[in-house]
Amino acid sequence: CEYCGKIEPAMSAGKQMFSGQRVLIFGGDYIGSEYERVLSGHNLVIEWRSGFKNLADLKSGLGQPDLIVVVVRQISHTLLRELVATIAHHSLPVLYSSRRGVSGILSDLTEYFGVGGL
Repeated sequence: CEYCGKIEPAMSAGKQMFSGQRVLIFGGDYIGSEYERVLSGHNLVIEWRSGFKNLADLKSGLGQPDLIVVVVRQISHTLLRELVATIAHHSLPVLYSSRRGVSGILSDLTEYFGVGGL
């Protein structure tokens, strides 16, 4: 549930639907660290970053994530410009989401990775 944070781990025939994909989430500051807390229970490696800081904080770079999610409703224009350039330069996979809640992002991830429905 987007409000209480109680989302049962995504299961398909008794098995985890995700297989440890590394996902970076930028923006969605209203929910913030809840992305990491809740989505990691779905066998995802989640790193959340504020949508209002710059990329200089990531001195080691973005690495090679399986997906970068940009929550477009809660991200600064400056960070968005920096991200778009970095993503294009390194040919990283990206999903721009207009959703910002945990359940909405989980739904987007389920669709993106092509795993069974919730």
